[in-house]
Parts: sequence; structure tokens; C-alpha cells
Amino acid sequence: MPEEATLRDATIQVDAAEAPASPPETTPADAAGPTAAATPATVLDTADKDAAELGRLLIESGYSREKINDLLAAPSALQSIQHLVRNNPQEFLTMLERTDPEAARNFHEKLAHLYVERYEGRETPTSKAGRVDSELMAEL
Repeated sequence: MPEEATLRDATIQVDAAEAPASPPETTPADAAGPTAAATPATVLDTADKDAAELGRLLIESGYSREKINDLLAAPSALQSIQHLVRNNPQEFLTMLERTDPEAARNFHEKLAHLYVERYEGRETPTSKAGRVDSELMAEL
């Protein structure tokens, strides 16, 4: 049966045989302060430093406490938009028209131009005779 790993297994421990023979050198700052030995950085200290660094980056990026919820909601909003575009583009356009009509109009125009550029020379059976009216396509 395999042995379970514990936190003790992940910590660095120094055996008495591996410990330095002489005491560590002290500096004047150590001598002036209390006799407490310097402790290695703990997980909490590292987490506090990481949190402070993240906070500094957010503040420098222009995010305040009021805007942080928008930042946290952005990935799920992006996934929602991505899902709509892939699975229900008509609903995406309807939603865009409700929220920003000018952006929706611009989006429609750009897509129409892109469609014409890509497919203008391609023959598709859309008319009664089974071919595209070339005059109409030239006009578009």
C-alpha cells in the first residue's frame, strides 16, 4: 500500500549531520535586534507578496475596487459571446442590436462586404433556372 504524502514531506529539513559546524555569522543589525532567528519565507509571506504585486498591477492598469468585478466577469462574458457566435449567430446579432444599434449596423455592413468579396465569383443555384443572375451580382 503506497504511503500518503504529507506537508512534512514537502518541507526542507536539515539533519544534524548536515547542519553547519559553526554558528552562522551575525551582522550588527542582528546583534542589535532581538535574539529571534531569521525565519525562512513562509507560504503566507509569499502569498502576501504575490497579492501585493497583483494589486499594484491592477491599480497601474486603471482598475479600482469598483471595476474589479467587471474584470472578473470578463472571461465568462467572452465565453458567452463565443458560444452565441458559434451556435446562434442570429441571437448574437439581435443582442448586439439591442445593446448598441450603431455597432450592430457597422457589424452588418462589414460582414456583407466580406461576404461579397469572398463569394462574388462563385455560382450558386439561387434563381429559378439554377444559376445566379450575373448582372445582379455585378451590381452588388
